[in-house]
Parts: sequence; C-alpha cells; structure tokens
Amino acid sequence: TIAAGTIDADAELYTDEKCATIETPVDADNFLVWRVATASTVTAMTCIVENATSAIVVMSECDTAGDTCVTIESVTCDTDGQADNGVDNAGLEATDWIRMDMGTVTGTPGHVTSCLTITRND
Repeated sequence: TIAAGTIDADAELYTDEKCATIETPVDADNFLVWRVATASTVTAMTCIVENATSAIVVMSECDTAGDTCVTIESVTCDTDGQADNGVDNAGLEATDWIRMDMGTVTGTPGHVTSCLTITRND
C-alpha cells in the first residue's frame, strides 16, 4: 500500500545526462564543472572534440571542497564522438564535485564537450 502523494520508482526512472564544454582546451585545463545534488551512479561517459585529431578527457569525482579527486573515467575523444560504457568509478556521493581534466590534446580544438550519463535512486 502506498500513501497518497508518495512515489516509489526504480533508479532507472531517474536518468540524466550532465555535460560540460571547455573552449580551446589545452593539456593543463582542469575545472570543477558541476556539483552532485544527490547520490548518483554513472552509467556512461561520452565526449566529442571539434577541429582536432583527439583529446583525452578525464572526469573525476572530488570531495565537497573540490579536492581529493578520484577518476570516474578517461576517454580519448575525436571529432566523431566517443562513448565508454565501462565506467571505472560509478558511485557519486551527494555534495561532491565533478572535475573535467584535459589530458593530451592533438591538434588545435575549438572546444571539447564531455557528458556523464547518471541515474539516481528515488
């Protein structure tokens, strides 16, 4: 029995994609790009780079101060877009930060965009 106004749903119901873009990225770039509102699970990472041969993007989960980061996944992006469903560190804690860190960049990209697909429990 469910009380009035109560919603009981599977985690798969709450799926979202969070994306970040860095203009003219270079190897030294690393930015906090968004804060995790509620505990979540990363199910995939995608990325695409404009006007370059490739760029390595590392997405990491950092603590509530934006420090002490642990890699979620690393993907080598190209102009056709890349996806990685084999996420290394899937669990995200509420109030932690996501950092987008650029690795080796080949060519001169206009921008790179990377996205994390996440699910949240109800």
